Amino acid sequence: MDVLWVGTVSTVIGAGTGAMLQAWREHAMHRRELAVRWDEALLGGLADFLAAADRALRDLQHWRRARDASAADTGDLATAALASYEALHDKSHLISILAGDRDDPLREAARRMRKTLLPLSEEARGWRTLEDLTLLQLVHEHREARDTLILRAQDRLKGARVRPSPRAD
Repeated sequence: MDVLWVGTVSTVIGAGTGAMLQAWREHAMHRRELAVRWDEALLGGLADFLAAADRALRDLQHWRRARDASAADTGDLATAALASYEALHDKSHLISILAGDRDDPLREAARRMRKTLLPLSEEARGWRTLEDLTLLQLVHEHREARDTLILRAQDRLKGARVRPSPRAD
């Protein structure tokens, strides 16, 4: 009779341990899948943000050149440049959500990029006038901030644990 109980208890313990290990494995795989999706969303958001920043800078510079040349369509160009700047601001929200705290290096670099374009957008709105030297300095700071953002993103993605692709074993 004792052998029957030992076999039964061993079977129940084995089944319980197996179920716990399977649940733990599925939970770990789910967390890995979410982390991969999170990184993919952040990477896509960063690429969109960088493209929007480049577009905003080009549009603001194009408006400025047209204004300096006394072109007739400067109002339309200013509107397009400001729309590009607002699109950049909209793209930054995804970075804010996915990157982390306010002092996260990615968020700081993105904020620095937007900050360098703010005086140009204020000029397009008619709130201020920038000197050419100031414009050159802002463009230089913008490119430095862009390079910093790219480096921070690469560090973040390289520093992340290597996540194996989920397998259905």
